[in-house]
Amino acid sequence: MPQVGRYPVGRPALDEESGVRRVTHARYNIYYRINMDHVRILRILHGARQVGEDDI
Repeated sequence: MPQVGRYPVGRPALDEESGVRRVTHARYNIYYRINMDHVRILRILHGARQVGEDDI
């Protein structure tokens, strides 16, 4: 499992306004947002899936 909790800022935001970030683990994309004192996992989707803004 990627170290999202330990190094959450290690990935750039996909969209600066929403603050959503993505990290890949095996064949899955993990979408998350950094809040003041925690990391919130938004979605975990298979990498082959076409992702639109409404999916996150």
